[in-house]
Amino acid sequence: MNKKRFSRSTLLYIPPEDLVLITDKNHYLYSPSAELPYDEDLVISIMLHGVLAPILVSKDGSQYEVILGRRRVKAAIEANIRLTGEGKMPIYVPSVIRCGGKSEEVKEIIATENKFNAGISHVSKANMASRLKKEGHSMRKIAEMFGTSRQNIENMLVIDSMPSEIKEAINEGKITSTCALALKSLPPDEQVSALNYIVTSNKNLTVGFIKDAVRTRAFESLPPSED
Repeated sequence: MNKKRFSRSTLLYIPPEDLVLITDKNHYLYSPSAELPYDEDLVISIMLHGVLAPILVSKDGSQYEVILGRRRVKAAIEANIRLTGEGKMPIYVPSVIRCGGKSEEVKEIIATENKFNAGISHVSKANMASRLKKEGHSMRKIAEMFGTSRQNIENMLVIDSMPSEIKEAINEGKITSTCALALKSLPPDEQVSALNYIVTSNKNLTVGFIKDAVRTRAFESLPPSED
């Protein structure tokens, strides 16, 4: 892979592999997002369109340390692995260099990015948590990475194991992740049948109602879902 950096206008285009993601929790540039796995949807988007929005970096000697854009860098690294594997040209990441500035100001910038990352879909987070679990990370470590409880991580793993129809419905806002979790004890086909009933009933069904229906096996009488 050609690792040469080149400039265009006021931006510096850098191979994502050359960008440094700080993982030292005591470093002022640290953010938990640096330890999360890549977002599959973002990888695909970058493979098709490249990194559209510039990231923000700080230069430390010969290193470029990421201030903003950790998710894009992670996804770009994975995108390049796939692109070069297909014999295609790798992508570069447009980067703006921040000169000077106090560490407290940078921390505020990072805090803003963390708030933005909070908007990542529950299904994407569930997929990330599942990949981390498969890589051998403990539940405690995964919970620390996400800044949440072990119970929430366990719920994410349940969501990731559910049928694709359930996950699509969550992403589309047809059902909440809490309602979906209420269906977890049902077999996959019954989960989908229950989902179809929930989204087509034109009723504002509560989580309590869904849990009662699961407990009394009320969803068993529903017709099977159509593929």
